[in-house]
Amino acid sequence: MKYEFTEYIQDISFNDTSDRMVIVTTSQNVIIFKKILKNSEQLIDLTQFEEKKKDQSDVNMGNKYIFNFEDDLEESELSDLSINCIDNLKEKTFKRSHNSLHNSTSYGIKTKLDFNNINLNNNLFQKNKEFKYIWELQEKMFVDGPVLRVVWANGELGNIFACSGYKKWVYIFQEVKSEKKLIWNSTKIIRFSSPVIDLCFLPNINSLQLASITLDGHLKILKSTISWKDWDTYELAYISKNGCTCLCCNPSELDDKTIVIGCKKNKEENNKNSINTIDNNNKTLSLNKTLSNSGNKNLIKIVWFKDNNKGIIQSINDSGHEDDITDVDWSNQNGRAYHMICSTSKDGKFIIWEINLFQEKNETNNFISYKKIFEFIHSKPLWRCCFNESGIIVSCIDEDGDTFTFLKTGKNKFVKLDINKKINK
Repeated sequence: MKYEFTEYIQDISFNDTSDRMVIVTTSQNVIIFKKILKNSEQLIDLTQFEEKKKDQSDVNMGNKYIFNFEDDLEESELSDLSINCIDNLKEKTFKRSHNSLHNSTSYGIKTKLDFNNINLNNNLFQKNKEFKYIWELQEKMFVDGPVLRVVWANGELGNIFACSGYKKWVYIFQEVKSEKKLIWNSTKIIRFSSPVIDLCFLPNINSLQLASITLDGHLKILKSTISWKDWDTYELAYISKNGCTCLCCNPSELDDKTIVIGCKKNKEENNKNSINTIDNNNKTLSLNKTLSNSGNKNLIKIVWFKDNNKGIIQSINDSGHEDDITDVDWSNQNGRAYHMICSTSKDGKFIIWEINLFQEKNETNNFISYKKIFEFIHSKPLWRCCFNESGIIVSCIDEDGDTFTFLKTGKNKFVKLDINKKINK
């Protein structure tokens, strides 16, 4: 795909079930591409094969002709084209000469060809079709303000995606068929107190449910009612006074609805102690010594809710991170007895957690148990993390675009892969 963008790309998302891709840019553009199968026709020069054939047997190749096409031949004419009928067509399409195409019928020229840009003098050609996938621009739309995140709904519900933005809204888009043409319709939801920082569709194929987290820490659930344009909104929980940065839903439909949320670090003022020192000129200097704040342990939270509109929050107390959480992802369970969650942070840490869910809160008033099973420390902030479909490969990326990939080789064992290493064939 080659498409010229005049602005920065803010987010991108693929829909594998319907071969759609949506790109949002900083200039408030929502650009949708469709993956299509396109065939291209080429002419293969068969002269070299004919020369080999001539060397093997001494065969009279008959009269030779040169084709000067002024107009394209009709398909019916080309299908009957042969040495015997050339004289009947020459007044319309060509003139006779001693240098021409050898017995064109034997090489299967059956359809309309473009001979305007090739020289057929003493050459043999055969038509060949090639098939390849390309991304075709389907729709380009504008939204009211910059977009922060874009996500696709479950494929069983149709081609539907949502995007959130700075101006406290959520747009829902759906592909519909109108007059034998596919078009995109949208609806706008404005029921938020601050910018909607992240979105995630819940894994329920019976209805559309969308979880959203705001910058000021409110978790809201949006549920479609009559149609995809009508939505009910209710607040599930207030997550953190420091604000939130990201969320991800448990992809399993066998468990109760659970969501993992990343939060910002504690913004309370640091304690400062004034220390007086004397320099070489006997002048008193006042230095401020900052004491580190230890209130950044609950940066990852998990919310559990059933049929009611209230969520129960449990924190991962020893989150292992010391700065804002930048991204979280929940792996597909794929037959495992436990779940896995990964997280990245501005502190340069990438952590994988083992999570066990309980159907009811136990005596410790918890509904999950957790433990850290892998940690990778980088010198720069990490911004994104993601599991693959099977949950055995996980990646993270830093602010410079460098990607780090890890393979799960056993229970709680991960090895780093060198994805930049060239494979010797």
